Amino acid sequence: MTKHDEQAPLTTGRRGASELDTAMMSAHRKNIARYQGLLESALSADERRYVERRVAEEQAALRRISRNDVWPFSAAAALP
Repeated sequence: MTKHDEQAPLTTGRRGASELDTAMMSAHRKNIARYQGLLESALSADERRYVERRVAEEQAALRRISRNDVWPFSAAAALP
């Protein structure tokens, strides 16, 4: 058995999945806030389109997690 085999996967059991979902949701929220801050600055048209696309992608990822499309356990309890 290797050292890698000894480590439990992050999604093992309800508690592990919930903690991972919470961490992922937090990361997506922080990314959204960062990108929205960038949108308040002076950007070229190309830069603005790129940042707007990234905001939409982060929001979609956050919705997938909160709808339980990513992990087999509900993340609804982790929503504020």
